[in-house]
Order: sequence, then structure tokens, then C-alpha cells
Amino acid sequence: MAAQRTAIPTNRAAQTFQALRHRNFLLLWIGMAVSMTGRWVLITAQQLLVYKLTGSPFLLGIVGFCTAIPTFFLSPIGGAFADRMDRRKLLMVTQCSMMVCVLALATLASTGLIEVWHILLIAILTGAAMAFDMPTRQSLIPELVSKEDLTNAMALNNSVFHGTRIWGPTIAGLLVGPIGTGGCFYLTAVSYAGIIGALLLMKIPPRVSRAAETTIWRNLVEGFGYIRTSSLVLILVSMAAVSSIFGTAQRSLMVIFAEDVLKAGSSGFGFLMSASAVGAVIAALLIASLGDFQYKGRILLVGALMQGVALFLFSQSTYMPLSLGVLLFSGAGETAYLTMSNTILLVVAPAEMRGRVMSAYMQTSQGLTPLAALQGGTLAEFFGAPFAIGLGGSVCALSALVIAVGAPALRRFR
Repeated sequence: MAAQRTAIPTNRAAQTFQALRHRNFLLLWIGMAVSMTGRWVLITAQQLLVYKLTGSPFLLGIVGFCTAIPTFFLSPIGGAFADRMDRRKLLMVTQCSMMVCVLALATLASTGLIEVWHILLIAILTGAAMAFDMPTRQSLIPELVSKEDLTNAMALNNSVFHGTRIWGPTIAGLLVGPIGTGGCFYLTAVSYAGIIGALLLMKIPPRVSRAAETTIWRNLVEGFGYIRTSSLVLILVSMAAVSSIFGTAQRSLMVIFAEDVLKAGSSGFGFLMSASAVGAVIAALLIASLGDFQYKGRILLVGALMQGVALFLFSQSTYMPLSLGVLLFSGAGETAYLTMSNTILLVVAPAEMRGRVMSAYMQTSQGLTPLAALQGGTLAEFFGAPFAIGLGGSVCALSALVIAVGAPALRRFR
């Protein structure tokens, strides 16, 4: 299928954004930038509201748990639906569902009727919608761009995620005073119109789905069977599990480093939280500028190793500039690894299996994040936060080295 293109000048700067010459991907990218900004506004305002209502750090963690746990259990079903249905229409359903959930949350918050159980319920419902949304969105991208632009498209996709992670919470922080958390939730609901509108404007030829010819249960069995017998896919899914459990615990422990280790206070906490996102955006744009380059497997392994080493160095640092620098490298390494992982999976997986493959990847990379907070918090409680993050970084680095030596097919992948 030929993707529709818009003309973009062929200079070095334009090469960074070359996937945007495909009209459908351009629409998706703009829509994601709008809706992901709204999502980070939602996450930030939701945290502020829960803490205002309860004053409980434990309940802050429970909200994140309620959002993530449906991803783990429902992602395989979401991936099967992505292979059975028109992916554009399925995305419209998931985005509309999340819009309705957030509108309900906004109404409850604005009328003063909001209670914690409302927030937890809506977190579960939006998490369930995300379990269908994420594998569908990822598996749709190869239908929107040419094969040579796929790496660039995945890098630009990551740049939107991490870019909005920088400015979305800032917008929420500026607006929560004047318009309240309810107003922020209404803003998020409106933001979903960005990607819904983009999906409506897309023109994608109908896709013949072999998965729809059999039962959903058979789809699940076939998906797990394919992953089990494809060594490359199995390795990448396993790497995602290790990275998720051991490479993300610092996000929930960052306040300890800001307050107790670095003595940087609340302003330092904000800088620490943003540093990895800045590194991620820089890495995403750098990868995007390289085009369809060779040695994707090597970049993946170097990125995974860089993330692990940087986390270990961060755990040992008591100097704020050094901590910010290694977090920047951690974010860059993580993005290089994630971009290459997504690209390789989408290239290797058959078109009719992409939804199920990406759902397994999302199940481990996103659905296991509650375990990261649990193991990190437990280790930090008994041995201290630096030990918890140092151990996690060491495991990530060691696993990257083991796979680099033991999986030559991944190392040589182009």
C-alpha cells in the first residue's frame, strides 16, 4: 500500500521530519501532540487532586496502579482486536471512550462531588481503553508511512510522547490555580478531539483481516504461539520486561533524591523529573535525522546499556549538575532502545500479527510498571533509594551485555 505524501524539501533539517511527508502520519502526529499534552495535564491535575483530597502518598501510587494494571491484563485482547478490526475506527472508539471518562471526572470535580473512588474507577476505565489504544496505534503506523520512513516515524512518535511530558505538567501547574482541577480535566477532554479529528481526516484503504475469520480465542493462541517461536520478538519482549521493572523505579523515588540525597528541594525535583525527558527528545530527533540507517540492533543495545549505566551513576551522585547530566543520558538511552525495539518489532512481525505482537510488548513495557514502583520502594525502604536505583541500573546494563553477546541476530539486525 502506498502512503499518501506531502512535499517536504530534501535538506538535512527536513530529513529529521521526513515521515511527515505522509499525510496520514502527519495528521496522526499532530493529533497525538494535542491529545498527549492533554493526557499529561490530566495525570498532573489528577495527582494534585488526590493529594488534596487525601494527603496520602500511598493513594497517589494506587491511582497509577489502577491505570497500569488493566494494560497488563487486557493488552493481549486489545492486540487481537487491533488485528481483527479497522485500526483507524478502533482508535476512534478508544479515544472517544477516554474522552467520556474524563468528561465525567471533570463534571464531578467541578461540582464538588468528587471522591477518591471516582478517581480510581475512572483510572481503571481509562487504563482499559489504553490497553486497546496503544497496540492499535503502534500497529497502525506502518500503514501510514513507507518502510524506509518507519524508523523516522517511530522516532517522531517518541519525540511527541516525551516532548509533551515536558510541557504538559507545566501547563497543568499554571492552569490549576485559575481554573481548578475540574477545568484541567475539561481541557484534557477537549484535547482528545485533536486525534479524533485527525483520524476522521485520514484516508486509508480497507485492510483485509485474516484474524477476523476465526475466534478471538484462536487469535490469542496464534499470537502467543508466534511470539514464543520467534526468537527475536521473544528477546525484545523480555528486554522490555527487564527495562520496565528495573529501569523505571527512579520515577517514583525521585522525590527522595531531590529532598534527601541532593538537598535540592521542590525546584530541584522539577529539574530532575524533566532531565530524562529532555534527553529523550534530543535522542528521538537525532535518530529521526538519521533516516533508514543500518545497525538498528546495535543502536538498541547501546541505548539499553547507556540507560543502565546512567541510572547506576545517578544512584551514586550527590552533585546536582552530575545527576541532571546522567539522567539526560538515561532518557536518551531509553529512547534509542525503545525506538529501535518498536521499529524492529513492526518490521519483523507479519502485518496481520502486528497488533498482537505490539500488545505483548506493551504488556511488558507498560503493564509491569507497578512492579517497578513496588520493588524500588521495597528496596529503598530497607536499603535506601540509591541502592534500589543502582541495583536496577546494574540489572539493565548487565542484561544488555548478555543479550549483545548471546543474541547475534539482534546485534546484526539492520
